This record gives sequence, structure tokens and C-alpha cells, in this order.
Amino acid sequence: MSRGKLAAWVLRVLIGLAVGLLVRAFMAAESFASHRYPVVSGFHNHLKSMTGFDTENYCVDVGSSSMQHADALSRVAGALRLDNPSNDWNGLKGGRVAFGQRDNQCSQPPGSVGIELRYYVQNSTVCTYQGQPRPQNSCAIADGAVWNNVTGHTEFELFLILLHTPDLQDNSYYHHLVNHETGHALGLQDGGTIETADPGPIPCQDSIMHNVYHGCSVNYDYPTFFDKVAVSEMIPVSSSTIGRSYHWFGP
Repeated sequence: MSRGKLAAWVLRVLIGLAVGLLVRAFMAAESFASHRYPVVSGFHNHLKSMTGFDTENYCVDVGSSSMQHADALSRVAGALRLDNPSNDWNGLKGGRVAFGQRDNQCSQPPGSVGIELRYYVQNSTVCTYQGQPRPQNSCAIADGAVWNNVTGHTEFELFLILLHTPDLQDNSYYHHLVNHETGHALGLQDGGTIETADPGPIPCQDSIMHNVYHGCSVNYDYPTFFDKVAVSEMIPVSSSTIGRSYHWFGP
């Protein structure tokens, strides 16, 4: 190789390394906009199934709602995986987040055993924040704490997601509603400026976890790039070290 070609090759390698480092630094900084739940006393508030290739099965129940099951199921499924597949959560991190639909209501045969995401649509919800009731809101409730040998944390087998009927019926809001509450099950907390939210370094930067209720100006319909980075950093790859934050890169 001539001296000129060698110099050009070295320059390309150095430029490539510099760009890679800049991209990684950018993604690491921007992922803070999406407010990951911290690990507290060994507990990490997200689905255990998302750290492997297990399907995140979901069901929808309208036993306490005036909505028809078919309508409610269509809206949840549309937001999760059907209406805009290029922007939703489905397929994240090489398929480690992958939704599977169960057509029965959660409370009806064959039941909800083995279903990680259970959406209960209700005319009157009973959600709480720091022990105080927040009626007529939607919320995600973790259940079934279980140790995860892969991450070295205690995580959760399932989430009960309460959806307020009028919000799911709102054509301009239900995509945000479903993807926001599902974001909690994937390890993200509320972000914004009011007392129920974690403001983070940039309180209202682009995120599905930010919305008008939490003092921001936009209700995003789908998870943003920053949201996907934040969730991906909680999902290990085969070479990951137990208990650390995992890189976006790799399947």
C-alpha cells in the first residue's frame, strides 16, 4: 500500500471512530429525556420478559366499561403494533419487545395466565400516586415480582394497565394513552413539570412519557427515538455484564 493510500485509510478509520463516539455520546445524553425508572433496592420496574426473546402477550378486558370488546381490542392493538409499525414499540432491540395478541377478555376463559400485559378498560378507574387516589386517570401497576438472573435485578412478570374509557374512546388521544402506559411496563416513568413527574435534565423533551397532563405541550402518539434508546439500554445482549446499562448497539 502506498504512503498516500495508507494515510487516506487511517484518516477514514479515525473519522469513523470519531463519528461512532459522537453518536454514542448523543444517544446516552438524549436517553435521559425518557426518564428510566431507577433500580431501587434491587428492584427494577419493568417487565422481565423484555430482557429476553419471550413474547409480551396482551389481553383487553371491558367488564367494567361501556365499550365493546372488539372496539377496545382494536384500539389497543392498533396503537401497539398495527397502525404505524415503523414507529411503535413492537420489535424493539432485535425483537426482544414483541407483542402477541390474545383475543379473549382477560377475565374470561381461557383466562390471563401467561399474559404479561393486561389492559382493563374501565368507566371509573382507581389509580393512586404515592398512596393518594387519582380517580378517572389511567395507570400501569406492576405485579408478580421475580428475580432475573440475566440482569441481576428483581423485575415483574406482568403489568395491569387501567385505561379510562373516555380516554380510550378519544380518537385524538388513544394512541398516546396506550403507548404511554405501555412505556411504564417497559421501564419508563412519567416526565414533565408537575409534582407527579420526574422532570429530568430536560423536562419536556420529545418523549411518549411527556404529555399535556404532566405540564408539557405535546401528546406524542408513538415512542420517540429517545424513548427507544432508553428502553434498549435496559435490555441486555449476550455479551452484557450483569447489572449494568446496556448499549443500544447489537441485537
